[in-house]
Amino acid sequence: VGDGAAGDRDSGPLALLPDAAAPGLGGTAGFARPGYRPLSARDARTRLAFGRLLAGEERILLRGTSRWWWLVAAALNVAGLVVPAGLTGPYGASTALLLSACWIWPLLIWSRLGARRRENGVDVLLGACPGAYRQVTAEWLAGLALTLLTGIGPLLRLVVESDGPRIAAWVAGALFIPSLALLLGSASRSHRLFQALYLALWYGAVNQLAAADYMGTVLVHGRPSGPSWLLVAGAGLAMLALTFGIRAGVHSTR
Repeated sequence: VGDGAAGDRDSGPLALLPDAAAPGLGGTAGFARPGYRPLSARDARTRLAFGRLLAGEERILLRGTSRWWWLVAAALNVAGLVVPAGLTGPYGASTALLLSACWIWPLLIWSRLGARRRENGVDVLLGACPGAYRQVTAEWLAGLALTLLTGIGPLLRLVVESDGPRIAAWVAGALFIPSLALLLGSASRSHRLFQALYLALWYGAVNQLAAADYMGTVLVHGRPSGPSWLLVAGAGLAMLALTFGIRAGVHSTR
């Protein structure tokens, strides 16, 4: 009997299963392996719920954006992709100038981050809901996705030219912008503070003020001369952490 069972195990359908999954052969049901934990139904539901939350945050953030807005954003990114990064003009390097244009165009949309809850009159309702950290994460990721999308053209140009320092500065700027918007929106509960502060910061970077350069557009000999990309990225993550603290404090009082 033992030999017959072994033969069935080796040649039949059970041969497709790992040893631990073969019923009646001393193993346990399922694909159990050392260090492997199957995805539970609860984990699957959590991931699906967060995906829906993220998609909803993205739709709310972009609500009311016209096709003309997207056409301008696309044109800026196409120009940032096709124009060589080393080409210079009266206002400096072309890619730096085009990136500056790409990352001022979504100003009004970014300013909704953290503020629309209060301005739309749903702050109390959402503050009483569980999962405050997930809400903050989804809202930040929605802003990050917008930042990546609206600056992708200049980034691809830098990748083509293998310009590592400016790619790093681009990544740091992409982390910095939505973090700043979300923090100021959550702290002030208004879109106006971010609009004013970001516009001043952007204006300084465009006018070659190195201390205000958060996206690597102030160049000396073709390399960013502003704050280190590590400092900018670290500031972005620190602002995100502060936002979590603000939202946690608000949530605990509901």
